[in-house]
Amino acid sequence: MTLSTTYAAVKMREWRKNNPGRADARERAHRLADPIKWQVKDAKTRAKVRGLEFNIRHEEIERPTYCPVIGIKLLYTSGRGNSHAPERATLDRTDSSKGYVSGNVRVISWRANKLKSDATFTEIYALYRYMEEHREF
Repeated sequence: MTLSTTYAAVKMREWRKNNPGRADARERAHRLADPIKWQVKDAKTRAKVRGLEFNIRHEEIERPTYCPVIGIKLLYTSGRGNSHAPERATLDRTDSSKGYVSGNVRVISWRANKLKSDATFTEIYALYRYMEEHREF
């Protein structure tokens, strides 16, 4: 980090402290303008904390209209106040063992991301078989 970057960060923190309402409104406006850009920024922080590789840029992320997993129309919002909306667009690492690297990140709905977040393929397949056997037409 350069001295000028450090100085700028200190000045920004000072401004935010002195202007809390304006700072929140400013951040909200930026997040609403391009939510995926901010999700990529947040992903960079998570990657650093978890020791994951990170090399994506928000410009390279495709922004589909519909969730490629469950087909619902995606809602591109900042996540403030509706972070668990099923249709909210979220970043997904296709292979969870890899970091946020090119080719491993896509946009899917929060619902699809939640469904795949802690289930194994075997569990999802077992659930599918169960539902297929017991569905009523």
